[in-house]
Amino acid sequence: LSFVRETTPRPVAGPPANIVIVFLESFAFYKSSLSDNPLDPTPHVQDLADESRLFTRFYTPHTGTARSVFAAMTGIPDIEPVKTSSRNPLIVRQHTIANAFEGHDRLYFLGGSASWGEIRGMLAHNIPGLEIFEEGSYESPVVDTWGISDLDLFLEANAVLRERRDRPFLAIIQTAGNHRPYTIPDNHRGFETLDIPEDEATRYGFESTAGFNAMRFMDHSVKLFLDAVRDESYYEDTVFVFFGDHGSGRRHPKHMPVSEDQLGLTQFHVPLIIHAPRMTEYVGIDDGVASELDVLPTIASLLGQAHVNSTFGRDLLDPGFDGQRYAFTTSHSATPEIGLIAQDHYFRVMADGANPRLHLLASDTPRDDVSEEFPELAARLQELVHGLYESARLVRYRNRPEDVQRALDAR
Repeated sequence: LSFVRETTPRPVAGPPANIVIVFLESFAFYKSSLSDNPLDPTPHVQDLADESRLFTRFYTPHTGTARSVFAAMTGIPDIEPVKTSSRNPLIVRQHTIANAFEGHDRLYFLGGSASWGEIRGMLAHNIPGLEIFEEGSYESPVVDTWGISDLDLFLEANAVLRERRDRPFLAIIQTAGNHRPYTIPDNHRGFETLDIPEDEATRYGFESTAGFNAMRFMDHSVKLFLDAVRDESYYEDTVFVFFGDHGSGRRHPKHMPVSEDQLGLTQFHVPLIIHAPRMTEYVGIDDGVASELDVLPTIASLLGQAHVNSTFGRDLLDPGFDGQRYAFTTSHSATPEIGLIAQDHYFRVMADGANPRLHLLASDTPRDDVSEEFPELAARLQELVHGLYESARLVRYRNRPEDVQRALDAR
């Protein structure tokens, strides 16, 4: 069994583009202004989306930041049952499309320690020459257990990228501040908290007023980062990719469809924004189902970069996949629940085959099982979700660079 395939996208004129991938901590879709949240927590991210490609139905396969990094970098959902795949030494080495950008410098920025979740080992094993910037690499002060503030992280990263004039770069920025204890740093550069009632914050999905203001501070940090990079010489030649590393648990947001809360989709549903200043033809809204596994294949194809794809991700801009887009989900337990989000339905089943059910997303009673109304669809989605799950269990042990090369040589 091999998913290895070679992709040669149409060529893109001009010099090789820079790439900046930003993991936004706990940036749930329902918490953002993109969802028409009445509290308007992220007006600056909304402004960014208005001049970018916004994917409104983008889902991570699971919760947890370490799992998210593994999934985005490999194209494999992290179905490790106990801890995370980044902590499993038997699968730490994985082929990644990130290495297709051979002429690019590779950089990773994190406000705290990269030893967390064994992320250092996972990234360093798989991206040769990766430069890691972490707590101790910066002039900015540490503000809490997550290291320097996200605002300082963005500006420190920009200072490094400013000096990369001679070579293109692929940079990953990993934020962490939108997370308890929700610290607003003293050096906040003009940010002002809003003292709204706790019950108003919780009505629209936040666990507290502090959590609401942390989301607003993330929005403020993104704005100041974009204000800074727009003045840099590298801005026009860069593709910026922003997405939430995962969503948040069920907070009963009153402004969202009832299925988001009752089916637990709030923990997976995040925005994806691709901002490419020189590619204005891609500006707009895409409401097709999209998965975090699709991020790197989409970036590579967008930039005309030939690459070998060995796992599950697909180019979100390829119309050939329209009508067959899905997002795999899983919750971790002794017997995990696995799921598949389709355009109008969500299929869920236990990994051992127990308790299969099909849900209609637009229903007023989305918990109802509609398998008997759509038996062929339920059967097809059940086969597909089990196929993806079992394939992920196997492929993560057969996706080392030498495994992929051997598959290519065997053709």
